[in-house]
Formats: sequence, C-alpha cells, structure tokens
Amino acid sequence: MILSWPDEIKEKMSGILTDMPLAYRKYIDPNIHQAANQIAGREGKSEVDEDLMIRAMITSIPRHLRNGLREVLTDHHIDILYYRQAFDEPNINSPINHQSVNHTSPPASGSQ
Repeated sequence: MILSWPDEIKEKMSGILTDMPLAYRKYIDPNIHQAANQIAGREGKSEVDEDLMIRAMITSIPRHLRNGLREVLTDHHIDILYYRQAFDEPNINSPINHQSVNHTSPPASGSQ
C-alpha cells in the first residue's frame, strides 16, 4: 500500500525537523516513512495526518533520545501529553512487535 503524504503534513514535518538537532534528524529522516507505514497498516489508514506523522516521528527515534523531542514538539504547539504512549512504544527498528493502540483524536494544534 502506498501511503499518501499531503503537502500540509510534509510542510509541518519539515518545520519540526528544521528545529531538531542533527542527532535526531539522522534517525527520523530515514525511518519516519517506515514508521508511518507500520502505524497506518495497524490502523487501516491510507493517508498521513498530523497525528500519525507525530507518532511516526516519535517512534523513529530510539527511546533513550525521545525526551529531547518534547521541547521541539511543544515549541510547535503539539500537546506532548497526548503522545505520551508513543514515547513509550518501541523504536520502529526494534524486534519487539508494536501493539495495536486505540488513539482518540488529538487536540487541535495552536496556531501562530
């Protein structure tokens, strides 16, 4: 299945990545599409929305580095409390199977 990435999601992701240290981008850049495909496959989605993109971004980074994401995501008006479960999920390259997660709709992002 080919997962669709709307332009607004690509732009939002690019803006977030620009504000992240290089050490984080080196994990996210090659892995976010794989993570998004895994999440979308579990949830039966064919298009990436902001929620899926954020969860894919978080799970693209090894757990021991994820706390550094919190400040960048908060600076982009993303409610990190909503994503606390994603911060605990295994890294996409981990041999541990992801459990199916029932997510509710994320809170609206602040606008500026």
